[in-house]
Amino acid sequence: MSLDTALKDIDRVLIISTDRIDIPGLRLKQHRNAVDAAVRAGVEHILYTSMLNPERSLIPFAPDHFGTEQAIEQSGLDYSILRVSWYAENLLGSLPGVLASGKWFTSAGSGRIAYVPREDVARACAGALASRSGTRERLNITGPVPQTIAEIAAIASKLFGKQIDVVQISDDELKEGLLAAGVPAAYVPLIVATDASIRGGHFDVPTDAVKRLTGTDAQSVESYLRANRAAVSGAATK
Repeated sequence: MSLDTALKDIDRVLIISTDRIDIPGLRLKQHRNAVDAAVRAGVEHILYTSMLNPERSLIPFAPDHFGTEQAIEQSGLDYSILRVSWYAENLLGSLPGVLASGKWFTSAGSGRIAYVPREDVARACAGALASRSGTRERLNITGPVPQTIAEIAAIASKLFGKQIDVVQISDDELKEGLLAAGVPAAYVPLIVATDASIRGGHFDVPTDAVKRLTGTDAQSVESYLRANRAAVSGAATK
């Protein structure tokens, strides 16, 4: 089915960013194709899942998001740009190793990040779609409270009964450590850029948008990790 066929008689459309970051420029091309198809189909309002502060972010794929935002702005349609923080699910991948070693190596310093679960992002997207808003707006979709890595580590220590020592290192040291630990080279720049972005304040964006769009708060890191305790503990012991 073509995009033109799929969007026929649609008033409001949610464009979810694709995962094609393996080929430079491909994801932005896909997004622009979707925006162009929405214009041709007579869609009235575009919603798009972007990221926090894409215009100044250090994240390698941030230009894809910012370029898509610009394409939507230039389309002439009404829009809601949903700038989403990092998913809480990312912690499920990193915490098992941290718990196994008892050390969390980071270059994030005292920077803060408000992780948000995918489920809450989905609820916020549904709320935005149903709101029938006719405005041109940007909404930051985050967890309820931005936290430092040390604060998140303290929560994990309490929940899992394991002391976690946060070790602050440089970006270069983090990169070398990740490669030495066997992390695929393609993912290392993203991880290092994430810590640098946290340190730079790019993820320190407190907002109650999830509650405003859905009527209930986004889950906190503590409640999310508690609900997924078995998954983290099981992976940490493998």
